[in-house]
Amino acid sequence: MQNQRTINMTSKAKTISHIALWACVSTLAFWQIRDTLPGGADAHTSPNVKEHVLGSAAEFAELREQGELSLTERPLDAAIDGPGYFQIVDLTHAEIRYTRYGRFQFTSDGCLAISAGNQVFDVEPVITVPRDATQFNVSTEGIISVRRPGNPDLIRLGQLQIARFANPSGLKTSGNLIFAASNDSGVPFIGNPGKDGFGVLRQGYLEELAMEPVVVALTNHLTGTLK
Repeated sequence: MQNQRTINMTSKAKTISHIALWACVSTLAFWQIRDTLPGGADAHTSPNVKEHVLGSAAEFAELREQGELSLTERPLDAAIDGPGYFQIVDLTHAEIRYTRYGRFQFTSDGCLAISAGNQVFDVEPVITVPRDATQFNVSTEGIISVRRPGNPDLIRLGQLQIARFANPSGLKTSGNLIFAASNDSGVPFIGNPGKDGFGVLRQGYLEELAMEPVVVALTNHLTGTLK
């Protein structure tokens, strides 16, 4: 009787864990943080798009090559459709790092930055957004422009450039969703989106993580705790 009770409890625990696993996986594709445009315009995801949260399983996640694009309708989101990585500045190591996760926001100084994993990195090259900007625009070719009060025209602020590698699989993991160049990846080729083999940018989209490795790792992690 005691053995049967133990088996039943273990079975229920595993069922609950699998439910929790799939709930976590379904929300791990991309992660929301709350922010607004400097001029106060709403930069949040459209209410009809479900929120995604960063869970403790983020250490298992990678976004190395092209994944599916998910519509967020958030103007500060941009996905790379095709080859390429956003360039970001790792101030801790004074080096350029690379990510495909285009979750843009602004620093206190108005510099364009990317939130990747649980950190915020300045974008390279530096683009500064006016504090009174009320509209933020990213063209498919990476041109950043804004609209300011009293001016109906978009004002060009700068050109986003992205990097690509001869062997992307050779990039070294340098934190959640962040990569560093290596001898295996080769040196980065820098260029404008949409030209010379680089992918184009899609504003209002984020790229989803590859789910299969995450599922495997989380399953091993959760089932291991039940043994």
